[in-house]
Amino acid sequence: MIEDRLRKLEEKPAAIEERIEFKVDQLKFNDPVVKVVQGALEGALQQYKAEEIEIERRKQNVIVHGVPSSL
Repeated sequence: MIEDRLRKLEEKPAAIEERIEFKVDQLKFNDPVVKVVQGALEGALQQYKAEEIEIERRKQNVIVHGVPSSL
């Protein structure tokens, strides 16, 4: 009886480890999650690039006081 309980306790971590490995493998190959993260990163990168372009454009602007602005 005690030996049976000890054997079950010894087998339990192995079973848990297998389940964890299975879940990790599922997450690695879960395309929707990868696509969402990839989309978020691409959106942030595009926003960053747009800000860089705007900063570069503004560096070339000259403000002359007393002259009406033209759009």
